[in-house]
Amino acid sequence: MKRFISMLCSIALVMCMACVSTFAAENATIVDINETEITDNSSVLPRATSKGLWYAENLWFIDTYSFNVTPESGANLNVWLKNDNPVLLTVYKTNAFGGYSKVYGATRFDAGERDVRVATNCNGKKFLVKFQSAIDGSTISTLVYQN
Repeated sequence: MKRFISMLCSIALVMCMACVSTFAAENATIVDINETEITDNSSVLPRATSKGLWYAENLWFIDTYSFNVTPESGANLNVWLKNDNPVLLTVYKTNAFGGYSKVYGATRFDAGERDVRVATNCNGKKFLVKFQSAIDGSTISTLVYQN
């Protein structure tokens, strides 16, 4: 009886090991960057097209809301913002010591819609985007993108 159970356990173990290779295949990825082909011999290099890095719609928060984005090296970082109450926007970049240094000051935006360039010629490292709401909270729709 012990031999029979050990044989069943061995077969079950072999069957479990065989299914691992099925899930090891790589999934197809979608390319986010569109490149243009240069036909002449000019020194112009292709640039990445506009790409959304973070999006939220009708986000309600009290006090602060922050998140990290990582734009490509050499790209500009923009924030599109639509809010119903006053909001302060501050953007920080990662410095050489791993901390954050302010890139875009705490600017107060009253209710409305706007598109703001917060950083130019990014270094390919993380940026911290921080929103501070009014006392009674704010609802924002925002898109952080690079171009």
